[in-house]
Amino acid sequence: MSLRSRLPLPMSISRPLSTALLLLGLALAPQAGAEALVICHDGGPGSTRQAAKAVETFLRHTESTAGLADNTLTGEYHTKRAACEAYVGASSPVLVVLDLATHLNKASAWGLTPIAHLGKADAVRWHVVVREGSYADLAGLAGKTVLSTTPDDDAFIQNIALGAAGAGLTFKRTRRALKALRNVGRGKAEAALVDHDAVAHMGELDLPHKLVSIFSSEGLPGLTMSARASGDTVNRVKKALPKLCDGDGQKLCKTFKVKRFQPADTKRLSALSKRYSGAN
Repeated sequence: MSLRSRLPLPMSISRPLSTALLLLGLALAPQAGAEALVICHDGGPGSTRQAAKAVETFLRHTESTAGLADNTLTGEYHTKRAACEAYVGASSPVLVVLDLATHLNKASAWGLTPIAHLGKADAVRWHVVVREGSYADLAGLAGKTVLSTTPDDDAFIQNIALGAAGAGLTFKRTRRALKALRNVGRGKAEAALVDHDAVAHMGELDLPHKLVSIFSSEGLPGLTMSARASGDTVNRVKKALPKLCDGDGQKLCKTFKVKRFQPADTKRLSALSKRYSGAN
């Protein structure tokens, strides 16, 4: 839709100016026929606005690497599941890159066919961190509130991140892992559920009490790319996967601390899906 149809121009505006404004409106409008790719990392770093330039660079790099025409792809990055759901509903992306919790939650409803993981299929581990000497295991935390930086998804926490070991725990959602660790170290919270990356940096925090991990999940996939449709665009992107983190694709991949896309472990994802739904 042009700017003219959205905002009627006064008759007093000269023809050259009105033409310029019309062209501007066309330039800002989505590319006709573009296919969408969305990256959804519930609780992930940054924001849609902050990531816009990196996503744009990644999309253009993907087009070039996959041999697609310019502006074949459009897309956004979202850090909240509700915003991701809204984008998928409005844009019907052919490709989605999702955190594991969102992938498991939406695999059936969105008709996902996994094609690749960003990084290794066992790259992510969730840890329960406490003050040294306070608790020896999760059983000792029964009845306590644990700060959680996982996606706000009880099925994911109980069935995937912690499994049966998490029974009896109460969780309070927080988006900032280092703040959660500081609260534990200063005695303002009993424990925090954070990922391996936060644990790797907790020794750098200046805290009155040393922090230790008393539980680690199994290695889990991080972000996973899936197709929601078939066709030439999807097929070309699939073939280009080994090179998507090269060149101009490096910035986005480094943001998620991965070096390359790896083939999706579909058997593993299927098993995790059964656990997520409580079927196994």
